[in-house]
Amino acid sequence: MAAHQDRMAGSVEVCKRLFLGVALIVGAAAVLLLSDLRQRQATKDAGGGAEKQYRVAIFQIASRQILDDSVQGTIDGLAEEGLVQGRNLSVTRFNAEGDMVTANAIVQNILQGNFDLVATVSTPSLQTMANANRAGKLRHVFSVVTAPYGSGVGITGDKPGEHPEHLLGMGTFQPVRQVVQLARELYPDLKVAGTIINPGEACSQACLAMAQDECGKLGIDLLVAQVENSSGIYEAASSLAARGIEAFFIGGDNTVETSVESVFKAAVAARIPILAYAPDHVDAGALVGMGANYYEVGKAGGKLAGGVLTGRVKSSEYAIRDLMPRKLALNQQALAGLKAPWRIAPELLAQADILIDEQGHKTVRGGAAPVSTPALPAGKTWQLHMVSYSQSMMVEQWMRGFADACEKLGLRAGEDYQLTYRNAQGDMATANMMIDAAIDSQADILMTLTTPTLQAAVRKKPPMPVLFGLTANPLLAGAGKSDSEHLPGFTGISTMSDYEGMVVVIRECLPNARKIGTLYNPSEDNSVFNMEQMKEALAKAGLSMVTRATNEATEVPAAALALAGEDIDAICQVAGNLHDSSFPAIAQVARQLRKPLFAFVSGQALTGGAAIAVARDYEQGGRDHAALALRVMRGENPTAIPFAAISRTLIIVNTTHAAELGLALPPSLLQRADQVVDGKN
Repeated sequence: MAAHQDRMAGSVEVCKRLFLGVALIVGAAAVLLLSDLRQRQATKDAGGGAEKQYRVAIFQIASRQILDDSVQGTIDGLAEEGLVQGRNLSVTRFNAEGDMVTANAIVQNILQGNFDLVATVSTPSLQTMANANRAGKLRHVFSVVTAPYGSGVGITGDKPGEHPEHLLGMGTFQPVRQVVQLARELYPDLKVAGTIINPGEACSQACLAMAQDECGKLGIDLLVAQVENSSGIYEAASSLAARGIEAFFIGGDNTVETSVESVFKAAVAARIPILAYAPDHVDAGALVGMGANYYEVGKAGGKLAGGVLTGRVKSSEYAIRDLMPRKLALNQQALAGLKAPWRIAPELLAQADILIDEQGHKTVRGGAAPVSTPALPAGKTWQLHMVSYSQSMMVEQWMRGFADACEKLGLRAGEDYQLTYRNAQGDMATANMMIDAAIDSQADILMTLTTPTLQAAVRKKPPMPVLFGLTANPLLAGAGKSDSEHLPGFTGISTMSDYEGMVVVIRECLPNARKIGTLYNPSEDNSVFNMEQMKEALAKAGLSMVTRATNEATEVPAAALALAGEDIDAICQVAGNLHDSSFPAIAQVARQLRKPLFAFVSGQALTGGAAIAVARDYEQGGRDHAALALRVMRGENPTAIPFAAISRTLIIVNTTHAAELGLALPPSLLQRADQVVDGKN
């Protein structure tokens, strides 16, 4: 919010200077619109006259892929109408990041900003803007709205004149009936499904009513859980799973969409699929995603906005309509591990616009992905400097994922980018020198791995973009106040462990457990944070934690021996640089004393001695890191990119390690694990 106000203040000062310049040149007084000087300079049209300049505000309620796609489509739609940024158009983007207090402040800024038009994407942004603009001070075009007639903004029908003069746009009702029908097709015995909604959202109420109607026709019992905010979503999803639902239907609710990973977490634990009203959810693990091509929806909204600005579209002649350019996404990988025999028929696979196969390979059919992607600057080899605090299995997995993603993204090593990797070997002074070396060499992007190297970068504030990875809590490391409000030039991929998921696994394996032990490093913020979070998660489940502090690798074997000698039921080693690199010593003690050993790093279960790992997929984290770097290389401002978590979590079970540690593995866990290995290699 402060950033928007700072921009507005800066714009006021620029306009004062512009006013003076024009007055001196033409000798006439005028009231100038607030604008950036560079974007307000008039270019000449073919006839030699000054081309009219337009100012457009684009307001989205949160950072979500479908909304980002829609915004890009809006900008491209304006361009198709002849309104091009930097020539005759200035676009200012506003994002409330899901906060309604921020949203209300944003709309006031827009109303006071002397814009020619505001374009909103999503129902909440439509409602917030329209309610503040009831007097019609500003022309308003909306898109990505489920049910405009029920949104309470004065739209009464689908005929010309049945909407306010200043307000027009299009609806995009999610294909609720089609998704419900498809669920029955994929699993004919489906009897009970569940959905989560925020009852305060008109769009979710509209989707719920249609889902209930269609489920009733098909004999499916639809259970509903209500939430007021995102903090209650995981509990709501878990409660539905406990009530025996066989599938989740999600979509049309902005509260749920912004924290949809909580639904996925509950679904994975219950081994039931998610069927979504948005195609992009298959990337996170949904079985089916059917919905609009939101780039095309946004483009239609942009073309409409351009028509309004240029006079081509007359509001009195315009009828609100529904637009649904359908896109079907299917995920064959999501079939693995489901309790019920869901099946995707070959003929349906052939219809998919997006398909993820059993190995996780993604195919986008019908040409390129909808969002226009800028090319890399021609002839430039990007210098990427990656600095790690220490070497560990996590770092190795991350690097493998990074290299794999670069290849799949079409980035050519030595041509498109040059990667310089440095490892501080656990020494903070060395890490600081490596950050300095990256700055001195004028690297294009600095990529930090682990919390200590991010902290070093935060202190030094390098002039180049900083993209962090392998950091559980970037806010604790000083990189920002929230995922969206952070230091200029900083963004990245966080790796906060799935503490609650681990507690579920421990309870599943050791139902009578009372005490769980771990080592931590009091001088490492990340280690302390992970220990405290795990302790809190255990306490919620009625378990206590026993801890031992170590500061050096040489202290780990004795500390692990002392910990295992306590009256504990298992060791659950929290993540941290010291104990990740010293994990073999911990595993050796656990094996000698036959103490079940749980870990948060997949490699520690695969070959490191742990029986089970509830792990962020660190190879996927490396892939996410590479994709993030590509976005910056293509011109995105890292300051505007919110922090994001690794997009996948795994359960890894090693039956040989479990036997060595005296841990009996429940069949239920073996069935839902992502990977079960029966040896050390």
